Amino acid sequence: MKNLKRRISVLLTLLLIFGVFSFTSNRIHAQDNLKDYNFVKQLNSGFYQEDYTVAGLIKEKINLKEKNTQRTVMYSTRSVRDEMKTNSTETASEENQNTRIINFGEVITSNITTAGQLQVYLLEQTQKGKITVYMDVPNDAGINYDLYLYRYNSQTDQLEFVDGSGNPAANYEQLSSICEPGVYVVGVMLKDLTTNPAPCAFIATNSTKYSQYEPNDKINQAKEYEMETLLKDSIDNPFDEDYYVTRITNQADYQVVLQNAPEGAKYYVQLFDSSLNFVSGAYIEPKNNNFKTGTLQQGVYLIKIASSQGYDENTEYEFIITDKISNNPVFKTTKSGKIVQLTDKAVYINGVKTNMNWKYRFSPSYSNYTRDQEINQSEESSFDLKYLFNGTYSGPQDVKSDDCIMVFMNKFSYMYFYKKLISGGQYDYIYLKPSETLEYSAFYIDVSTGKVIDTNMNWYFWGNNMDQIFTPFN
Repeated sequence: MKNLKRRISVLLTLLLIFGVFSFTSNRIHAQDNLKDYNFVKQLNSGFYQEDYTVAGLIKEKINLKEKNTQRTVMYSTRSVRDEMKTNSTETASEENQNTRIINFGEVITSNITTAGQLQVYLLEQTQKGKITVYMDVPNDAGINYDLYLYRYNSQTDQLEFVDGSGNPAANYEQLSSICEPGVYVVGVMLKDLTTNPAPCAFIATNSTKYSQYEPNDKINQAKEYEMETLLKDSIDNPFDEDYYVTRITNQADYQVVLQNAPEGAKYYVQLFDSSLNFVSGAYIEPKNNNFKTGTLQQGVYLIKIASSQGYDENTEYEFIITDKISNNPVFKTTKSGKIVQLTDKAVYINGVKTNMNWKYRFSPSYSNYTRDQEINQSEESSFDLKYLFNGTYSGPQDVKSDDCIMVFMNKFSYMYFYKKLISGGQYDYIYLKPSETLEYSAFYIDVSTGKVIDTNMNWYFWGNNMDQIFTPFN
């Protein structure tokens, strides 16, 4: 490691003598992931110059007014020390310029007092994972730090650019990349200084569990999100930020829902338009998991999902933007990939409202009578949002479903009509008004057809004690 450290120090010295690091072969092209989202390309050119230079010659195309108003909402300063407390904090100064070995999880303080000065630190990655580096900076527009990550190629004895972060002054820096085992170099540079110097602090984390969408911790890494689909992703470290971009084609009132946050954690969503104007935001807690955005115009929007408290890399949060607005909607992805939305008044499967009315006629071949049953949803009907299950169903009369949802509805009308076909005729029927049907009853809906196939409010369940078997999926 000492020889490696010496070689890298010499290499960095030579590169500084020649003026710049060249990252021509490591250009960031947001459009590779985001197709024709032109505003992301424009943002990319503002936040990240395609050819980075350690000398700090990054041309920012975002004017100061936008930078001071809009960017501040998105890049509000957080304290590393509050997030990751440690007793092994190391401090570097200009008097100690030697490249040092640091560990994941350590809070490192860099005290640079000269613009253009660069400090470098060595990290050893022992297994494949997502490296995230988060840097807390002074809340001072006259102090502008930048952050870089390189990989040391032992075959060529060269440093290869991995990722960089060049946000405006007084806004935190963050980078991330999926990295193979090896030796990595974190570079901290004081790009501009027009006031009294102040130190910055950074921390590097290594996530071995991460979602298929990573890395998506920055705007130019944002992944595409399709409206009305249920997105499942995870927060894999305290500084993980998930960015998505979506296109709204129909002007309407929309609702943003974030559910299934880990117990005790606080996840939140922020929404931005194509000019990075803040649209709406809220802290999303497990018992208060949605908020309404109001009317959204046609256009492209940027979505940010992060945690303000706690995380669990093994728990997938679920996110959706929908125009099926409810006070407290619940979503579930079924076995076959359909999206079920349960509101207090309706059930939607892939955005299509389910008809909850159910009719059934039973005419045994061995007898001379028929039994008719009919259930109709009314304006008074409502659903219990605590009960939305997905599984298989098999019931009397050969009713089956391999992809079934069970919901609980109340205040429906129910008619049971019994007709015995004998001489002279015999009739009997029961009719319950919605106001008389106060208890919730189970309804089974086949996902493929979107139709109610059975209910436990029927004669063969409560009258004949015939089994109905619903088996939830794991």
